Amino acid sequence: MPSPAATFLPSLQSLRAIAVLGVIACHLSMFGGAPPQLWVGIHGVNLFFVISGFIIAWTYDGSGSPWFYLRARCVRIYPPYWAVLLLTLGYYALRTTRAWPAPPVLEKGTDWWAIARSFLLYDQGFPVKVVEVAWTLTYEVLFYGFYLLRFVVSGRAFAAVAAAWVAMIAGGYHSQWTIAERHPVLFDPKIVEFHAGMLTAWLAARLPATRSVLWFAAATALCGVMAYATAYGLIDPLAMVRNWTLPFALLVLAGVLFDRGGTRAYPGWLLELGAASYSLYLTNYLVMDFCDGLHRERPVVLGMLAIAFGLIFYRAVERPLLRALSLHRAASPHWQDASSSVPPHSP
Repeated sequence: MPSPAATFLPSLQSLRAIAVLGVIACHLSMFGGAPPQLWVGIHGVNLFFVISGFIIAWTYDGSGSPWFYLRARCVRIYPPYWAVLLLTLGYYALRTTRAWPAPPVLEKGTDWWAIARSFLLYDQGFPVKVVEVAWTLTYEVLFYGFYLLRFVVSGRAFAAVAAAWVAMIAGGYHSQWTIAERHPVLFDPKIVEFHAGMLTAWLAARLPATRSVLWFAAATALCGVMAYATAYGLIDPLAMVRNWTLPFALLVLAGVLFDRGGTRAYPGWLLELGAASYSLYLTNYLVMDFCDGLHRERPVVLGMLAIAFGLIFYRAVERPLLRALSLHRAASPHWQDASSSVPPHSP
């Protein structure tokens, strides 16, 4: 069951909107005419990982049935993804001219084993994925599976295992252990961002909400500095985890403390984008490929089309799927859309 602390946090909804807009901007940077600095939007993925770790730890305290938790997570992530996967397979089967090449698994015939792995989100490395953005979902599924441990051991034991995993990731990254090379997803530094999100949830439940505005201003300023330094090559842009984990964790913490300080008003359009962020994330690359390959649209138009289609997909596919599969609100109070009576936050 969800933890008693699992209440709606509009700051996280807004941050999810910002994260997905960053990813869309990153994809737009691949087109001619778009500023190359938009590539910095790729770090929206890192923000998503921190938020995911936070939400799971904030929502589930380890009480109740682990199968209830697992079902809620599977229902939340797989059905919308499967819909996009089928759409993508149909698109690559019908289109002979595309803006970007087909995934390697579909370049020479059909690799049914790779497609089967794609359905399960198993080991979605860059050479084997079908949906371009699905590689991040492999990390999500891995983290969800790990969090099952929270339901069978004490909080301290769980924290010790989590710390050991982070230590092994750090050791494998710096020392190039063989086991880390053989299991690149399991020991990828990006996993640290989920753990940072969990730690942030632990802190957010214990720190006072006083001076939250100062926290938020400082965190936003730090993220701005990092974005500028990354966009203009002042720091190593590939050191994503090292550069962004702390700024994003502080941003999430500041936002939550800000929400805890009282009722906060956020723009409705931002909350709507946050609610639809999963659909936007899953579909934007495909929409850009289709539209650019057909019409050679300008980057701004491509971005607008991607956002419009993602919102339509959310309302026409993702939300009805979740309701049809009876994703009970108690499974996560954050999945509702922005038009519901209780403001939403999609995990």
